[in-house]
Amino acid sequence: MSRTPLAAVAVASAESVRPTRDWAGWCLMFVRICLGIAKHYNDAADAWAGAKAKHTTGVPPVGVPVFWAIGAHGHVALSAGGGYVWSTDIRRRGRVDRVPISEVTSRWGARYLGWTGDLNGAAVSYSLPAPKVASLSMLQTAARHPDGKGWKPGTQTMVHAVMDELRALKCYDGYDFRKTFRKFQLLIGDSGEYADGIPGARQLAEFGRRRRWKIVP
Repeated sequence: MSRTPLAAVAVASAESVRPTRDWAGWCLMFVRICLGIAKHYNDAADAWAGAKAKHTTGVPPVGVPVFWAIGAHGHVALSAGGGYVWSTDIRRRGRVDRVPISEVTSRWGARYLGWTGDLNGAAVSYSLPAPKVASLSMLQTAARHPDGKGWKPGTQTMVHAVMDELRALKCYDGYDFRKTFRKFQLLIGDSGEYADGIPGARQLAEFGRRRRWKIVP
């Protein structure tokens, strides 16, 4: 078993400040040393190909390897959580920096592959955050009655949290929940009576799938 996620990112953080070596071209070595995993594959491309627990969607949890396809050897970095990674070479050749996942993709023109729960044949220690919960009936009431009439306790907090997620999906129309959810309905290809801003069961299920929320009645 690998180091704990917090221990692995602590090693990465220390390497960014006081590097123990020049890391240029040694991304796989960097990640496996942070995780305390023995050598096996020669490069990131082979490590991705050999991984068994691959995930191509979702935000990588803290302390897991994150992979890209680029050149013949690929690239791997260590997840710092929240959509960030500790990566070699990205901003300073041979050094380690904490950067958004999107920066590796855009700066190098790399193709994001995903993350894995294993590396070099060894399991990686990590935990997924508990999914957030959204109630279909409570959100339907919120969309129909913006004045708060009939809202159950907790509805306002839920609406604000869902709207934050919708903003992340570029679905935003001021502070109006119904107009904002309509943007999401249009995003997923609905129109007409199916894009009236009132969440439907199928639509909210799709929201839950995209943003890793648990949907309840």
